[in-house]
Amino acid sequence: MVGISQSGQSPDIVSVLEEGRRQGCATLAITNEPDSPLARTSDFLLDIQAGPEKAVAAAKTYTTELMSVAMLSAALSGIERRWRELGTVAGWMKETLKQSDFIAQASQRYRYIDQTVVLGRGFNYSTAFEWALKLKELTYIIAEPYSSADFTHGPIAMVESG
Repeated sequence: MVGISQSGQSPDIVSVLEEGRRQGCATLAITNEPDSPLARTSDFLLDIQAGPEKAVAAAKTYTTELMSVAMLSAALSGIERRWRELGTVAGWMKETLKQSDFIAQASQRYRYIDQTVVLGRGFNYSTAFEWALKLKELTYIIAEPYSSADFTHGPIAMVESG
């Protein structure tokens, strides 16, 4: 059983791991706070070591948590190619950061929106929820996350011009 929390303080996640331990399950905490209740509750700890989170959106810790899960998956799979693929992520991030001027310019198109939909499928489904949350937290835009498959079965009818 795996619990993931940036702060390690979430009582709901802690209680699920406590129940898992009570039932004899091995538990793992993935957190940025190695002295947190979540870490203390777990049998094993992956300290993501992202450093102090200074932004409301906690994008740094979220990204680091995703990498931790990907690394755990690569380790459990035993497939060397997966480790090599993960080794390329830092380079992709550097290239993306070089695009900051282009991104700032392109974002102007969306400057005045007041609602949006964030779509994701498969591994990106949970990231759609996280992006929607971050948009709400940082911009006060109404952002609703959906699976791209579910979106075509009803919610798409709500889309309007703009």
